[in-house]
Amino acid sequence: MTAGGSGMGAASARKLAAEGFKVAILSSSGKGEALAKELGGLGVTGSNQSNEYQYAADNVRMNNVLPGWIDRLPAVEERRQGVPMMRYGTAEEIAATVAFLASPGAGYITGQNIRVDGGLGRSV
Repeated sequence: MTAGGSGMGAASARKLAAEGFKVAILSSSGKGEALAKELGGLGVTGSNQSNEYQYAADNVRMNNVLPGWIDRLPAVEERRQGVPMMRYGTAEEIAATVAFLASPGAGYITGQNIRVDGGLGRSV
C-alpha cells in the first residue's frame, strides 16, 4: 500500500490488518513505517514506481485507487454539488474498495486505476 501513513491510506491499512492481511506500507513521510509496525506489518519510507506488470507472473497485484472528494477534507458546498452522488465519500468507503482489491474476488485485477469518486470523473 502506498501513501498509507495517514488519512485514507491508513484507514485502508487498518481495515486490511483487521481482516487478517499482512500489510506492507510505503509512505514518503515515514508515518507508514510507524503504522506498519503498529499493525505487525512492514513499513518503508520512500516513493513508488510503476511495477504492476513486473510482478504479475508471481501473482502480485498492483492497482491504484483514485478517490474523489472525501469527508476528511474541509466541507465545501460547491465541491459537493459537483459530485453526481451529491455527497463526499468516506475514508471507510475507500478502505472497503482497497480490501476488495486485496481479496480473492479481485484475484484477476491488476494494473488498473479504480475511481472511487461518486461519479466525479465521469467516463466509460
